[in-house]
Amino acid sequence: MGFFDEIFTEVRAFTEEFQDLKQELVSSVLDPSGELRDTVNEIAGEITGKSISSPADTNSVTTAPTK
Repeated sequence: MGFFDEIFTEVRAFTEEFQDLKQELVSSVLDPSGELRDTVNEIAGEITGKSISSPADTNSVTTAPTK
């Protein structure tokens, strides 16, 4: 199984790298200033009660204080 595990690891690494490149290309073409992303994050935060803590770190979600 070591041979197949090695192949799956390589395929997974390639897939992740490809996804990162695709995401970078899409964001640079569709939203080069990040303004659209910020607006979407703001709207999503208002709807869910959660906000993105930093525009550069879209994986970090924090709970917004209640009003």
